[in-house]
Amino acid sequence: MGTRVPILKKPTLNMSNPANYRPLINICTFTKVLEKLARSRLRPHVLSSVNFNRFQSAYRPGYSTETAHLKVVNDIERAAGEENYCSVLFALDISVAFDAVDHSVLCKRAQVEFDVNGTVLDWLQSFVTDRSQYIAVGDERSQTANLCIG
Repeated sequence: MGTRVPILKKPTLNMSNPANYRPLINICTFTKVLEKLARSRLRPHVLSSVNFNRFQSAYRPGYSTETAHLKVVNDIERAAGEENYCSVLFALDISVAFDAVDHSVLCKRAQVEFDVNGTVLDWLQSFVTDRSQYIAVGDERSQTANLCIG
């Protein structure tokens, strides 16, 4: 594989802090194709589940933070036109929330909430189990850390 250059998560972040960079994943082309195939088969199943929130914007084609923002603004504007109605907006930045998801919880929720079972659940569990990471800059490399979240 060629040389890969780390990319800042946001352009305004401090460049000297390694935690501000997106992780680079070195996987073979076959694994990337297999992952896309699995996602294309799993997505319709999840989207058709009664437990899927139709206002979910992340990780959906045609949806983004912009569509979520437009929905919130529209709801507030509609509510403002109603008499005796008060609007309160509570905003929480969870931009790195996926980095804190426990793998066992993710698999259990997939099984219980979205009826992912059998071979698909086994594949999902194998995909997130026994993962590790390290940081490399030039010829320097950190110790390898096992991952159970993210």
